[in-house]
Amino acid sequence: MIGFEIIAPSLKHDNVYFDISAPFMIPFHLLQKAVGLWDGGRLILGSDAPYGNRNIEKNKQRIECLKISDSAKARILGGNIVSLLPASYSDLVCH
Repeated sequence: MIGFEIIAPSLKHDNVYFDISAPFMIPFHLLQKAVGLWDGGRLILGSDAPYGNRNIEKNKQRIECLKISDSAKARILGGNIVSLLPASYSDLVCH
């Protein structure tokens, strides 16, 4: 989400997404702000592998702490990336 505070206010295109792979670089208040703007849209869960240490687990915990709908959580935790992938990849993802 580097650049979020600069880019988000003027974002007019719906094909721009922000990755939340590095929890130590994304303050919780900034994550809340992004979720508030798009109700879970435009955010993609990443791992920052091989550099992240348990980043998926940490980010899942952070998302669960947000006071947002289950559908917004589902978008962040996988729905957004699945919607961007070709249909042949979507069949590989557990729903």
